[in-house]
Amino acid sequence: MEDEYLLANDLQSALEAAGYRVVGPFGRLSDQLDEAVAGRPDAAILDINLQGEMAYTVIEKLQALSVPVIVTTGYGRAKLAEHLASCRMIDKPYNISQIKNELKAILGAPNAETCASLGEMPAGLQVQL
Repeated sequence: MEDEYLLANDLQSALEAAGYRVVGPFGRLSDQLDEAVAGRPDAAILDINLQGEMAYTVIEKLQALSVPVIVTTGYGRAKLAEHLASCRMIDKPYNISQIKNELKAILGAPNAETCASLGEMPAGLQVQL
């Protein structure tokens, strides 16, 4: 979930090029909460603040489904809710390689048989953005 269109679009394109199947992006928390967690993605990337709405509810639902969550934030870890301590955090501004590295750590290394080039992820891994 990312409310900055250009950032969300760039991230979606980069993740799809790397072999991920991206669900979203969702830019408004209130409109997309149920849809965001319905498909139980393999991992989720969420901006903590979506147009003034904090994404805590979505994070809690994803955690209840054992979905690994990467939180992107400009606030820093110290200012975030205590129950987010288990989430991976990436400070904004970030570069796309940071996101890809975190996903690789969560979902595993690329499978050489299914990847055309170094750095690509296996097809079919579903990431919610």
